[in-house]
Amino acid sequence: MKSSSIPLLIGIVLTIIGLVVGLRVTALDADAYRGLSWDTGLFTDEGYYMHNARNLVLFGQTKTDEFNNMLLMPTLHYLQVAFFKVFGVGLVQTRAISVLFSLFTLIVFWSTLNRAFDERVATVGALFLGLDHVNLLYNRMGLMDTPAAFMMVCVFYALVRCFSDIDRDDSRERARHWAIFSGVLLGLTYTTRGLGVILFPAPFLAFWICKREDYRLDIEARRILGGIGAGLLGSLSLYFVLWYLPNRSQLVYVNHYHLSFQLLPHSISHLIRNVRQALSGQAFLGLAPYLSRYTPVQFSLVLLLFGAWGFQSKLSSVARFALLIASLWLLAGWGLFAAVNYAPSRYYVLVYPAMATLSAVSLVYFSDVWETLLKRRLARACIASFLAFQWLESALMAVHHNESVWLLGGTLLVASMAGLAPSVASYEHSLPRDWGRTSLLLFVAWVAINCGWYTDWWRNLSYTHRSASQWLAQNLPPNSVLIGDCAPGLCVNNRFRCVNVIPDLCNDKGTLSRWKSSPTYIAILDGKWKEEWWIDHYPTAVATENRVMLFTRVVSHPVGVYRAYAVR
Repeated sequence: MKSSSIPLLIGIVLTIIGLVVGLRVTALDADAYRGLSWDTGLFTDEGYYMHNARNLVLFGQTKTDEFNNMLLMPTLHYLQVAFFKVFGVGLVQTRAISVLFSLFTLIVFWSTLNRAFDERVATVGALFLGLDHVNLLYNRMGLMDTPAAFMMVCVFYALVRCFSDIDRDDSRERARHWAIFSGVLLGLTYTTRGLGVILFPAPFLAFWICKREDYRLDIEARRILGGIGAGLLGSLSLYFVLWYLPNRSQLVYVNHYHLSFQLLPHSISHLIRNVRQALSGQAFLGLAPYLSRYTPVQFSLVLLLFGAWGFQSKLSSVARFALLIASLWLLAGWGLFAAVNYAPSRYYVLVYPAMATLSAVSLVYFSDVWETLLKRRLARACIASFLAFQWLESALMAVHHNESVWLLGGTLLVASMAGLAPSVASYEHSLPRDWGRTSLLLFVAWVAINCGWYTDWWRNLSYTHRSASQWLAQNLPPNSVLIGDCAPGLCVNNRFRCVNVIPDLCNDKGTLSRWKSSPTYIAILDGKWKEEWWIDHYPTAVATENRVMLFTRVVSHPVGVYRAYAVR
């Protein structure tokens, strides 16, 4: 490298680091970006996930009501408690935990890809994961998904370390240690976020496939699989003894609710409807429509790679193994999100590292991907048709709902050039032979699309979530209790007790009568979103004359606060 280019390289690296960190911490107390999801979880779920840690730090007891989300995330819960005791409780603090985890994720992720592939793939993958708005803007929120993604990337790293040592006589013992460690990390992933189970099959299937392809790995692979299984079994056994058994009755009830009401389809026709929604639904409700609208370049690159599967025979054995792990991880996540009843876009954070891996490999080895696709006319036609359908449907939806057409139009235009054009090409001469230029065009398209989304996020930056919480602190009695599914979200920046009410899950019996000793208020969605359960069970309490405040918009929905004295 010429000495004159070193300052330029340093400047580029510092700029990228500045963007990666700066975009995560700037205006950290602002509303979540409304463009990310239709779901009320953008302002309620941060309160849900910090509920028990907040209770312990502010009120001295972990459980104050029937809602205890810590049951599903014990590892994260104890980290929250430690963090809140040092830095205090609030919206910025709970988001800071996710920001820190996301930054640690990038370090481990880059190290993983660099070991498995090379610096090019590692750098491109880290850029995709670190700066794509669909991941970064969720990294700014205090949710379970970002810490869980960190644990999954740590598993990825341990597996790559394990495989890279497996065929070296002087490091096979170390490979077994990494295998056990990866199993332990898999268990910790589950205790951080239950949906982390999507990664469980990947190491076992990957090693099984690899040992079938290379007989020399057969004996050692069995030992490695045994090590992974032992580590996983050991960590889950500790979880079972230390956490599940003491909380068994509550966990059985909570898991039954989430499985029965939120996740599992109730019939084959329901499953088919879920899959159809995932493939062709509205952008906020379907997996493929969401990815093709918000991150079309990465989505296209991944589909092109799957269409060209087999090109990786030219790569090293470690690279092929890492690619296999990422593919199994991503497909398991996509399959689950397509099948279940409820899979908001924040769940996708769990598979973005795998998606970034595959799209980075596809971009860096684009010539090999394309050369393979040239021999597969059917694959090209299927990919082109699928992407064309997704983008056309997104455009029609945008026009119908009068959305920001300039943003969507620009996204689709650049995405069409980046993803659709190569797929519909039928002959070798249809694509320039300068693969570096083609890859650069794809990368520039990704940059342009994300610049558009970040511009929209910045232009619409608001603080309704923070303002609503502060208004309550200034206008309600200091010992007030807020009740309702919006209560935890509204209490992140004040010291009120909050009681989440979810019918059939928690606090839906004797909801108001148990809080007679304190001023009691109901905080629920209002207007056309007003919840039927409250109208049916407490019509007097949620009547308009009892409303003390209507927040016309908290992030993206109206929220009403009602005085509950009249029903005592």
